[in-house]
Order: sequence, then C-alpha cells, then structure tokens
Amino acid sequence: ESRSVGGGEGAEVNVQVELPPEGETGYNGIIWIIVALVPVAIGGGILRPSINTLLTKRTSPTEVGAILGVSSAFVSAANAITPALGGFAFEQLGGSLTFFIGGIIIALLFLWALRTIREETAPIGDTVTESA
Repeated sequence: ESRSVGGGEGAEVNVQVELPPEGETGYNGIIWIIVALVPVAIGGGILRPSINTLLTKRTSPTEVGAILGVSSAFVSAANAITPALGGFAFEQLGGSLTFFIGGIIIALLFLWALRTIREETAPIGDTVTESA
C-alpha cells in the first residue's frame, strides 16, 4: 500500500507500508494478539501497585518518596527503551523467534520469582528444600 506523506506543496514523500508474512492473517491474527495481550494488561495492572506496595513496606518512611521516584524512573526508562529493542529484535530475528525468546525470559523470571518468594516467606529457622 502506498501513502503520500507531505508537509505542504512540493514536500511529498511516497511511503511503502508492507506487513510481514506472519502479519497477513486477517482477523485471526488480530484475535490472537488480543487474546495474548489481555492477560498481559491485567498482569501489568496488578504488578505495578504490588511493586509500589512492596517498595514502601521495605523502606523507611523518610525514603519512600525517593524509592518511588527511582521505581518510576526505571519504569519510564523501560517504556522508552524496550520498544526500540523489541523492534530491532523483531526485524533481525523475525516475529516467531522474538516471541519465543520473550517467553523463555518470562518463564525464567517466573521460576526465579517462585524461588525468591519461597525463600522469603519461610519461617525463621526453617530451611527451604528444593525437590528434584
């Protein structure tokens, strides 16, 4: 599909917009994206307040503002950097491999979180044993 983008007389540029082969699946592709993103949106909506609550409970009252500021700065930096990194990875590796790598990262973080939570919630004096 060609579109003209211009800023006035004589300033017209012809821009080609092509979808990757994986993206030309019509409504099925859109439905799967929505199905995948609904849990992500719900998780993000739950995660951010939970992180802020944990941060405020683990810091002294005089440092709460600074800690929440640093947390917001990291979230803003991630929101600024990750779209560029994701786009670069998508272009270099393709759509399927990019999502596969993302899934592996999420799975590893989930396992790390389970282990960390189990260690932190064990009663004092108890040891956490891992089953093989």
